[in-house]
Amino acid sequence: MGTILGTPPMYHKLKQLWLAITNNRGDNHPRSPNSPLQTPIPLLLYPETQSQADNSDEIQELKRINQQLRREIAEREQVEQVWRERETYYRNIVENANSLILRIDTQGTITFLNEFAQQFLGYPEAEILGHSAAETIIPETETSGRDLTTLIQDIIQHPDQYRYHENENIRRDGSRVWIGWTNKALIDGSGQVTGILCIGHDITERHLAQNALRLMNEQLEQRVAERTAALTVTNEQLRQEITERQRAQETEQQLIASLQAAKDQLQAILDAVPGCVSWMGTDLKYQGVNSYLGKTFGLSAAAFVGKELGFMNSTPGFKDFIAQFFASPLQEAKREIETLIGDNCRYYLLVAQKYQQGQAAVCVSVDITELKRTEEALRLSEEKFAKAFRCCPNSITISTLADGRYIEVNETFMRYSGYQRQEVIGRTAEELNIWVHPEDRDRMVHSLQHNGAITNQEYEFRTKSGEILIGLLSAEIINLRGERCLLALTHDITQRKLAEQRLKESEIQYRAIFEATTDGLIISDLDGQLVEANPAACQMHGYSYSEFIHLDPERFIHPDSHSIFYEYLTAVRQGVPFQREAVDLRSDGTPFPIEVRGTGFMYKGKPHLLAVVRDITEQKQAEARLREAAERDRLLGEIAARIRRSLDLNEIMNTTVAEVRQFLQADRVLISYMDGAMHGKVVAESVADNFSSCWDLAVENDEYLQELIALFEHTDVQVINDTALWETSPERAEYLDQFQVRAALAVAIVVDEQMYGLLVVHQCTSPRQWQALEVDLLRRLATQVAIAIKQGRLYQQLSELNTNLEYQVEERTAQLQQKMQELQELNQIKDVFLHAVSHDLRTPVMGMLMVLKNLLNSYFSTLDQESRTNDQGHKTIPVPRSIVERMIQSSDRQLNLINSLLEIHAAESYGIPCECEPLQLSQLIQEILTELQPLLAKNQVTLTNQVADDLPFVSADVKQLWRVFENIITNAMKHNPPGIHLTLSATVVEDAVEGEKVRCAIADNGVGMEQQQCDRLFDLYYRGASSRSLSGIGLGLYLCRQIIKAHGGEIGVISSPGEGTTFLFTLLTSSTSQR
Repeated sequence: MGTILGTPPMYHKLKQLWLAITNNRGDNHPRSPNSPLQTPIPLLLYPETQSQADNSDEIQELKRINQQLRREIAEREQVEQVWRERETYYRNIVENANSLILRIDTQGTITFLNEFAQQFLGYPEAEILGHSAAETIIPETETSGRDLTTLIQDIIQHPDQYRYHENENIRRDGSRVWIGWTNKALIDGSGQVTGILCIGHDITERHLAQNALRLMNEQLEQRVAERTAALTVTNEQLRQEITERQRAQETEQQLIASLQAAKDQLQAILDAVPGCVSWMGTDLKYQGVNSYLGKTFGLSAAAFVGKELGFMNSTPGFKDFIAQFFASPLQEAKREIETLIGDNCRYYLLVAQKYQQGQAAVCVSVDITELKRTEEALRLSEEKFAKAFRCCPNSITISTLADGRYIEVNETFMRYSGYQRQEVIGRTAEELNIWVHPEDRDRMVHSLQHNGAITNQEYEFRTKSGEILIGLLSAEIINLRGERCLLALTHDITQRKLAEQRLKESEIQYRAIFEATTDGLIISDLDGQLVEANPAACQMHGYSYSEFIHLDPERFIHPDSHSIFYEYLTAVRQGVPFQREAVDLRSDGTPFPIEVRGTGFMYKGKPHLLAVVRDITEQKQAEARLREAAERDRLLGEIAARIRRSLDLNEIMNTTVAEVRQFLQADRVLISYMDGAMHGKVVAESVADNFSSCWDLAVENDEYLQELIALFEHTDVQVINDTALWETSPERAEYLDQFQVRAALAVAIVVDEQMYGLLVVHQCTSPRQWQALEVDLLRRLATQVAIAIKQGRLYQQLSELNTNLEYQVEERTAQLQQKMQELQELNQIKDVFLHAVSHDLRTPVMGMLMVLKNLLNSYFSTLDQESRTNDQGHKTIPVPRSIVERMIQSSDRQLNLINSLLEIHAAESYGIPCECEPLQLSQLIQEILTELQPLLAKNQVTLTNQVADDLPFVSADVKQLWRVFENIITNAMKHNPPGIHLTLSATVVEDAVEGEKVRCAIADNGVGMEQQQCDRLFDLYYRGASSRSLSGIGLGLYLCRQIIKAHGGEIGVISSPGEGTTFLFTLLTSSTSQR
């Protein structure tokens, strides 16, 4: 009443006015000054009908207030309409957004999600609302719940800021997606955070690309490491080759020294020289040879004397060399020649010197075959060394030992240091500031001088850009042109050192996580023996680390869960993720429930098993409490629902005591009633079979009842856990003993601040410790029972009020009947007007059509471009055929429209006339398609007819059914672009009530429509928004529905945007129609 009349002061003012009026009129309705208004509504809403006291000031004041109330109600309705429109507008924006929009409360429970989010995540709204995001769309991990809680707390602490994070989410079908979430706190009028708005976008493809890039980087790093290892092996091989070359150089130097000594000896004593010595004259004949030459060719020295040079043909070019030497002014000449001795080719160095004033010459030949071979090997070795020096992947430098002046560097050194070769050669390392710590070079040189070489010593070097590199340096001292030099090879390990540092930091982080996590982490070998455990695992089981790590797992696993432990070992060994609930034992033998998740991983280079153990004791207890609370709420809800549905107080009380006894598993539950005369009575009871009933028990003992009232004077509940320990009066003790009560729980039922009675629970088998949940349930049930009692009283009062209002209802009924009669007269006038206008329009249209058609058939066939004169001499004006055709089409449309209006009017008044007869549906459809073929071809429509010939005959009016198919097919062509495909089908369906039916379907693959359009498609005068032609006023599909209903069938449509449209309707078969 307060809502209808406005402010409370106005309500009281109206009340006083009404009391004054009714008292003055002598009404006999009983009322008190403080009672609510009895029947003010007719006077307030229809003051003009109360004519008994129109001249009184009170009635005039009441009229004025009534008018003011009407204005306030109209204004409030306008405001509510604006709010509803704004709500609809914003809801449409949310529902049509191409983003995931969710709302969660401060506990992480989902309270709203838009249509796109439902489709994307695969959750219907009814299935996900009210559930935690951590239990539905967030994959379950060790920290998923805490992460969600942390995010919510962060948003609550900064409600004015937006929070963006990327998270992996899970759909209903189990597939994983990555979503970028933008979160913002929702704040009410008091500034409190009531929830969080989450808007998400799918970033799965981007995240997959990032993962692929990271994988490629890891593969690249692995290939670089492999290549570096291979190059290290190559460097070692090169070092060995360099050592061998140095040995060859020493050998070569020794050989040259030996040869030089031999030359000196040959010059002093020719015969003692181990070489070929010969003398010849200008006639190019031997004058003599030494014994070594003779022995070389297997001849005596005398055998050469007098013979021409080259007589043995073993040394080509020797004779020419001597001839040219004699002809030249030179006193000495040298040449290397090849000599064939036996089957071997030997190399000799010839030295010729003239004597006897150039008339004779001495020629000394030294065998240099081995020297030539050594030189060739040395040349090849130097070439290989140069290539290795240039191409080595490690930095190689040659510098002076004394001051570090660079003599040679390779390409790798220049690439690492950033210097060009000309910037380095001739300068010292100190000048280039190469060494980060210059004292490192001094220590290195000192070590080299003592040991001769160093291997893989770690130093820091500075590049030209200032970047610091870390390298492993191997070096040894070499002699180069008599100067002690340093050959150094440096392997860059900067990246490896950085990786080692990152790995060390990562190990520290993981160790901190391992130690700090609240879940138990247990690492074991493949046989299940413990290897490592974090503090949480030890504390969870009540052991110290030293005690726990040496335990056999079967010591702390409950015997009932040993089989689960072996399943865990088998699954994880096979690489299958494991997750189960089990029971473990604490050190004192106390069992507790756990959730264990297992996986395999590498630990210290070997395969191990990792078990994540979570103590779910509190979770199990919470689940039990939730089940009890849910059952309690269910019971309260059902009783409250019955109270709302029924006014039968006895039924409500009997149902209440029965369900309370079942829920509490008690032996007896009853409701007692105490009236104002201090009489008590049991009015409802539910009792176990083996205990006596106290139904209809009446108590008229004033002292006993006064004792009960005193017990509930300061509290609304009495709890007795054991009646044997409870002190009470003899009367109450007798009552408890009579009905075998061992424990009791009673709650007062208070109605209008007066004690109505008690809701009592008895436990007769044994004492019982009543729980707080049970006490709270009984209190709430007592409140519901009180509401039911009050509701019954109000119903009784309402019945009395209805009796007083009957005479007013009769008066209003008479007025309404008069208004109804006037309305019927207006409808009759409207029908006459519509009938007259339609026929008046129809007559001239039909006449015009007749004239135009005759003109088209008889005249235009002979009409040329010039005007003609008719028989009466009147000039005729040629009319283009297209204009006449358009006139006919327009007239046809007007006639069809008028016919449709008349038909709709007739259908609403008298129904669709149907002359049903058995007909074959496939034959009718074939005839319809044949007639529509030109129209189908014009719109480029392809069609598939799947209607079988063996369908049962249907009972239908051929003309009306023809119109249904024609209207639906033409409607599909109007509302879709050219080129659509239509499919016609029909199937037999069984209806449990009406029997056998034929269900027809006409489907297209067009643009489809929204559900809102589908709901209004068959309404009168409704036209689809997607029509290519806006002709017509929306009568075709309305007539289809009327025709199908007249045939006893049903019609509907199924469609969605972009998925096409399917029209469905049913027809009775001939056999069903006859029945």
